[in-house]
Amino acid sequence: MTFKKALLLTPLLLLASPALGRGEEVQLVGSNVETETYNISARRGTSGVAERGHLELRIQSKQGYTLDNEYDIAVKMKGPAKGLEWGQKKLDRDDGQLSADGNEYRIKIPYRAERLGEYPAKGKVSFRLCREDGCKRVKRSFETAVVVH
Repeated sequence: MTFKKALLLTPLLLLASPALGRGEEVQLVGSNVETETYNISARRGTSGVAERGHLELRIQSKQGYTLDNEYDIAVKMKGPAKGLEWGQKKLDRDDGQLSADGNEYRIKIPYRAERLGEYPAKGKVSFRLCREDGCKRVKRSFETAVVVH
């Protein structure tokens, strides 16, 4: 097989992988992503060419902490990669959904891609965790991917 053919087939081979397209969670960039007080997970986005898709970001508090309702949770996307367009580069608490008990927050980050392939998706999230003895602010980077079929 020639190098050129291999390059053309690579996106198709990636799409045939059973792990892709199932919203598989990935670890975030940086250390201690799963801490004693919170977890952050980012799910891959999958869509067809020129279709709207979304990535999902989830924050869960632990050990009696809750996500402070009065502090805006903020997500800022970097990039985007060539051929990818974010529906919104900056999102806030109102763009997502906070659970009734304040322990989980989910947000969908919209995108659209022009052609087949896998695109890197990077961003930063900031939020505040609170409990009776006080609050602490958290800022973390995350990384996942967008797969277009």
